[in-house]
Amino acid sequence: MYKDFYIFHSYCVSPIIYNYSLTEQKIWNVLLFFAHKNLLTAEDHEIPLENLLIYLPSINKSIVLNKLNSMQGKRTHNPMEIYFEYIKIRDDHLCYQYPQHLRMFFSNKFELDLTIKLNSFEFTSRYSIFLYRLCYIFNLWSYLKLIPILCLRRYLGLKHTQYSDPKYFFNKVLVKALYEVNQKTDLIASVKPLKEGKTVIAFLINTKKKPESDLGKFSVEELTEGLVENITIFKAFFLLNENIVDLKTNFDVKKYVSQADRDIIYNMILVANNNKIQK
Repeated sequence: MYKDFYIFHSYCVSPIIYNYSLTEQKIWNVLLFFAHKNLLTAEDHEIPLENLLIYLPSINKSIVLNKLNSMQGKRTHNPMEIYFEYIKIRDDHLCYQYPQHLRMFFSNKFELDLTIKLNSFEFTSRYSIFLYRLCYIFNLWSYLKLIPILCLRRYLGLKHTQYSDPKYFFNKVLVKALYEVNQKTDLIASVKPLKEGKTVIAFLINTKKKPESDLGKFSVEELTEGLVENITIFKAFFLLNENIVDLKTNFDVKKYVSQADRDIIYNMILVANNNKIQK
């Protein structure tokens, strides 16, 4: 089943978030969903226009048609920012072709499999998608664990100076992204900051695959405690500038996470679990 994921993970197509509106990104995702089985064997693809509209139930048909025209017209001086060779409607079918650089990109089975895999996750933040891809790669090559904070910010596309503040970066980006990766995917990830003096310079990312038998195994209380512990580690570093040695010998969760915060986390996990049961 098609899922919105709004942005791609690769440098090859990640600029789509800056060049396409949210509606255009949704259209792009639907078209890729219908084309992905033939990406390696066919250059030209088509989909009945009505099928496209079915997958975009909240968007008016005239808006979709206007967006298709604008997507075809988005041409830049950088050929790597062209996402379709053409898009046209013929006999109530939408016909389209991807440019050569994207066909080459998708000919890489790893990238294609990962792109399709991302379709199955219901992320609400584009940063969750980028973080998942990073964790996925780190999990495949276990010797990869360390990433400088500046590289992580660039990887996530965070160019604004406010993200140079580790506290702001943590609260606005990493908490939600880490939560979604752990709750909605097949991976478990934890992130620890590394310091040079009092300055955070890098992150140590540990990942592991969730055993199928473990899915749904843990209680809401256990999941809450695990997430609280992750948040505690981050707050200790970012907010109170504590040393990792002190944390190991005197680790008091209540010092960093209030009961109110714990209740919010508990309710978030409870709702997520109930939604899984209903599905």
